[in-house]
Amino acid sequence: MSRIFQVGGVAHPSKHALKIGRIGMCQYAEEFYRAALKTGSVLVRAHLLGHALELYLKTYLLNCGMKLKPLTRPPYSHNIARLLDECIKCGLEEHFRASVALRADISRFSVIYASKGLEYFSLMFLLVPPSLPRLDRIQRFVGQLDEKMIKNVHAST
Repeated sequence: MSRIFQVGGVAHPSKHALKIGRIGMCQYAEEFYRAALKTGSVLVRAHLLGHALELYLKTYLLNCGMKLKPLTRPPYSHNIARLLDECIKCGLEEHFRASVALRADISRFSVIYASKGLEYFSLMFLLVPPSLPRLDRIQRFVGQLDEKMIKNVHAST
């Protein structure tokens, strides 16, 4: 059972509770990724892939010891390019390859994703669809994260 313990008037989650949180976030990422594979709409697929990628990268950073609160605020928040950069600093490329082309695609995609234009109806996107980067490259990378991330989370302490 997950426990919260108190030290000096402040409640702290146990290591087990933190691990359960990382597992839950990873499972949400997996659900968004699976839904992205099923949709026929390019804009919906882009949004779902972006959300899955955001959750996988945040899971990785949590697994590296970062706290959740800073990940929910700038400079990270919904900035998947910044999240990817931080993951790379924390050793992501020991487990997952992030090519220069992929990083460039994610950098371009991050601007569109963070704008929330893919998530909410945007008249601008109906009149002038956004110029999306190569979603196939991003989808392959998210697929690699999907394949291995849950194992990494379960293996962590």
